[in-house]
Amino acid sequence: MPAGSKVCLSLRWIVCNAGGSGELTKLLNILNSLDDVGTVDTWNFINYPYTPTAPPIDLMMNYDVIIVATNWAYYSYAPFDLARRQVGGPSLSPAGGRAG
Repeated sequence: MPAGSKVCLSLRWIVCNAGGSGELTKLLNILNSLDDVGTVDTWNFINYPYTPTAPPIDLMMNYDVIIVATNWAYYSYAPFDLARRQVGGPSLSPAGGRAG
């Protein structure tokens, strides 16, 4: 590559959020304004009025960056506790080859 040339990354991002559409919109606007952001997808793991769910591991493995953003939570509610643990579970640990 010639000296002074610039490589622009195009990273795939997913924001796993727990509602709060106003703050989420602000975050998405900021992310989309960055040069190295290719795509930004979202996953609302609160999933109200249905059961909270995390994105499947095979889906998350397609992303370069995973952000977990929450303004509130259902602590001591088993489905929520499971979903929040799955977002950062062992499959995304450094041993899994994707965390950094």
